[in-house]
Amino acid sequence: MVLNALNHIGKNKVDDFMIKKCAKTLSDFDKKSLQKMSPKVSGWVSDFIPKIVAA
Repeated sequence: MVLNALNHIGKNKVDDFMIKKCAKTLSDFDKKSLQKMSPKVSGWVSDFIPKIVAA
């Protein structure tokens, strides 16, 4: 769901606030799952996964 939201928002509109908001919403389990999915995610969205997990 987070990946779809980021894609919908668009690369140029995802900022630190949005990254922190996503990180706050996700549980630790969700962040780990997102991190495991990262290699399978294509495009610019994959660039934001480590930032969300680390936030």
